Amino acid sequence: MNNRNKLHTGSVVARVTKDRAARHHLPSTVKSRLGRRSKNLTVAQWNVRTLLDRDEANRPERHTALVAMELAKYRIDIAALCETRFPESGSLNDLDYTFFWSGKPDGEKREAGVGFAIRKDIVSRLTETPLPISDRIMTMRLPLANDNYATFISVYAPTLTNTDEKKEAFYNQLACTLRQVLHTDKLILMGDFNARIGSDYDKWPLVLGKHGIGKCNSNGELLLSLCSEFELTVTNTMFKQRDERKTTWMHPRSKHWHMIDFIITRCREKMDFHSTRVMRGANCWTDHQMLRSKVEFCLREKYSKQGSKKPSKLNIAKLNAIDHRESLARDMNDAIDKLDVEEGSSVDQEWTALQQVVFNTTKTSLGKPNRRHQDWFDPDDQKLLQLLNNRDQAHQKVLQFRSTRSTVAAYKVACRQLQQHTRSLKTAWWDRKAEELQGAADRNDMKGFYSGLKEIWGPQKKGPVQLKSADGQEIFSDNKRVLERWREHFQKLLNVPGEIEPEALDNIQQRTIKTCLDETPSMDETMKAIMGLKDGKAPGGDGIPAEVWKHGGTNLLVKLHQLIHKAWDEGSVPQAWKDATIITIYKKGDRTDCGNYRGISLLSVAGKVFARILLDRLSQHITPEVVPESQCGFRSNRSTIDMIFSLRQIQEKCIEQDQPLYMVFVDFTKAFDTVGRTGLWKLLRKYGCPEKFTSMIESLHTGMKANVSVGGETSETFDVTNGVKQGCVLAPTLFSILLSAMLEEAFQGMKEGVYIQSRPDADLFNTTHFKARTKSTLVLIRELLFADDSALLAHSPQEIQRIINAFSDASKKFGLKINIKKTEVLYQPNSSRTQEVDVRVDGNILNSVPEFTYLGSTVTKDGQIDAEIQRRMAKASASFGRLHQRLWNNHHVSMKVKGKIYRAVVISTLLYGAESWTVYRRHVKKLHAFMMRHLRSILKITWIDKMTNKEILDRTGLPSMEDLLIRKNLRWTGHLMRMPQDRLPKQILFSQLHVGHRKRGRPRLRYKDTIKRNLKQRNIKLESWAKLSKQRSEWRTAVT
Repeated sequence: MNNRNKLHTGSVVARVTKDRAARHHLPSTVKSRLGRRSKNLTVAQWNVRTLLDRDEANRPERHTALVAMELAKYRIDIAALCETRFPESGSLNDLDYTFFWSGKPDGEKREAGVGFAIRKDIVSRLTETPLPISDRIMTMRLPLANDNYATFISVYAPTLTNTDEKKEAFYNQLACTLRQVLHTDKLILMGDFNARIGSDYDKWPLVLGKHGIGKCNSNGELLLSLCSEFELTVTNTMFKQRDERKTTWMHPRSKHWHMIDFIITRCREKMDFHSTRVMRGANCWTDHQMLRSKVEFCLREKYSKQGSKKPSKLNIAKLNAIDHRESLARDMNDAIDKLDVEEGSSVDQEWTALQQVVFNTTKTSLGKPNRRHQDWFDPDDQKLLQLLNNRDQAHQKVLQFRSTRSTVAAYKVACRQLQQHTRSLKTAWWDRKAEELQGAADRNDMKGFYSGLKEIWGPQKKGPVQLKSADGQEIFSDNKRVLERWREHFQKLLNVPGEIEPEALDNIQQRTIKTCLDETPSMDETMKAIMGLKDGKAPGGDGIPAEVWKHGGTNLLVKLHQLIHKAWDEGSVPQAWKDATIITIYKKGDRTDCGNYRGISLLSVAGKVFARILLDRLSQHITPEVVPESQCGFRSNRSTIDMIFSLRQIQEKCIEQDQPLYMVFVDFTKAFDTVGRTGLWKLLRKYGCPEKFTSMIESLHTGMKANVSVGGETSETFDVTNGVKQGCVLAPTLFSILLSAMLEEAFQGMKEGVYIQSRPDADLFNTTHFKARTKSTLVLIRELLFADDSALLAHSPQEIQRIINAFSDASKKFGLKINIKKTEVLYQPNSSRTQEVDVRVDGNILNSVPEFTYLGSTVTKDGQIDAEIQRRMAKASASFGRLHQRLWNNHHVSMKVKGKIYRAVVISTLLYGAESWTVYRRHVKKLHAFMMRHLRSILKITWIDKMTNKEILDRTGLPSMEDLLIRKNLRWTGHLMRMPQDRLPKQILFSQLHVGHRKRGRPRLRYKDTIKRNLKQRNIKLESWAKLSKQRSEWRTAVT
């Protein structure tokens, strides 16, 4: 046994520690399927042969769903699974079960693999996640009552044909694992031991019961010796029953049935078992029978878990149907009419009463969701359930009548009908998702695009929940300590001290006070804010999603508006509107490091409505006067493509006119969390926000509390005293206002930067128009901003140094800190190849790089896109690979639908930012070859088949790569033409540098040259294209 296995074995079961007595106890009883409280627990052992479609696959199709349905049919609470064949270790949710597994490292041949399938309500009670020991052993610890626990061990032993060394290593590791189990714990050992233990009760009286079967082999002797050593009893042999209810596997050659799967417990605990028998009707395409035991633990007196429960989820999916929407509105109107609030109640009391009525009424009207649908499999589909039932009945007849021709034929017909229906369900689901993803990609809606990708990729694997301590010296696996570590991390992160210096505020010019902002919100504003909420978002602590507020009826809208009125008049909002529940999302790196996770704040939707009203007023009256055109983050009709395009165009013009370019990409340390609130409120007043309006924004932040939710449990609350409110719609705009004030302080009177002569009304292809100094406008471009992502630009090292010095000094005054390690310099030289000069911040030399990934797109020092294409191809390959087993090899999905998904997922990833590319023929050829390799793989076509690219594109319904690039280029060009003339991307496109001249010799291809080339490809005349582009629908038709 290697050192790695020794290390895992030592951590199989939590050791007795000082915090054991303080553990947050969970209910000892496990709720049955019908919700009755019972001592009984139903466990099972099942060799499923695989949870993958193929042994070499890395993702499940939906084998887990079929296993879960069979387990639910027999009311299994906890099942030990063998031969799962999953790589690594992790978990995923499917139907009512959570699957945990332990396997070999990815890339190695997976012949074994073990795991657990645990009902979700039981998973929520676990204080420790199941621990993987090896690909043959996994443990799980279940809390019972009054600090009692049951330890479950899932194993898969080597077969009889394995070497003695491998068998000995397995049993040594299992023995070591058993030694780590606390003497006070209940023990249940389940697995496929590939051993026949016989029926010799006299030789093994403590191990075997009187109802064994068959003879003992060498593997059986190893198992019996182990059981004897640890005083264990094989429960299979304890109960008198027919042989067919004892045997679990039939030998493929002799056709003899054997008992090789076992459920084992301690001798002293064997009376806890009421039965152990084979369930012959369980069916998941495995040659092993399910082995089930009913257990009733003898425990001390139980007591209930203390503390409040999270509100249950609501079945919002029903609101897609008009009748359910109308029913909810009627029920809500009646409930609101009956709502009686005492005179003189506070806003908190009124909100609590309203929240309870809204939640309870919605719960009664819509109920709870059965599951979160992540793919085509819908357990509520009545036809699917009927076909599954028909198959199961046919299978039972095959078992009962010993496989007569008629029963086998009926079974095959039932299977075929089920397969046909599931195939139609799959095709319809994939087709619908393809349309949604392509629409999001066409709109540059990256948030919606990646949200859809999560459903496309299916249930995500989750690693064990373990975290390092703050000093990194200890790893926590206990849920209570993990929650406390999260609380400690976010309490420190969200309370970083930072303040704006009074001197910096004094330098800001006082703007005219916008008294209209102080007016009480109107009903129209409330309705607009509610309708502006996005569907499908997780609700805050009150459990009420946005869809309920949208479809809850007139009375609910009026009641919420009245509450907003009262909050406005009193100058304070309900505490629940301030508070946040933080969930964590893994980014990259070490999974045990809290710093490698992103915290997402879940806020009350009613509080979001109030914040949206404030944001709409702020965006209408303050932002246009304060936020510069160079800021595109979280502003309407702007996206990352605006800034990517602007930067690439500046690079291109510097190359064309032979000017050097310094680019400094600034990274702030926790920018949103270091904003000083007191200074921010003063800044808003400086920019014209009246007292009442400012105090309402302040009331959403002052007194804010947060907790962390992990695995269905929440930590203790903590105060959040600094920074803008994470997750709030106001946060990005408030930060943009702060950053604008910082830039105003930094660059006041400064003339350094990149100057362009812009003339948006000129002929794009006539360069002489831009030389007319009297008709063009001189524009200074010094910074490109997207939220807190900042790019600073200048031609010379002296200029860029002065710019970064002013930027750094101003950021300190406004409480922001530049991250020196992540702030980098990209130098693009001119033809003279001037030596690059170091750029410093506070005496520290910034790292100079040949390329930088800016807003997801790679820019290089030579201004070419070759590196970006390589990077996009790598990302597209990853997206393609993730769908290999789930979609590309799925013969149930039509080729046209696969083509749609390929375009929506892979092509959209491949061509992200392509609107800004200046594309050469070699790029088109490379990208086209990349796409055709994928399509040939999907179609299972090799070069030997001699099928042309055109035939392949026709079969998949896809255009060529050249056609896709032309569409992207011309659609974006039309969007630029329709922009207002003061928008930065349009100003840069219709411009040239104020200084510099074109070099001698053949010039490089320019972006405007690709536009001209593509217009000719689409037979659009150069004389009329500008006018045509102003008409969006006609332009879209012309370029498609």
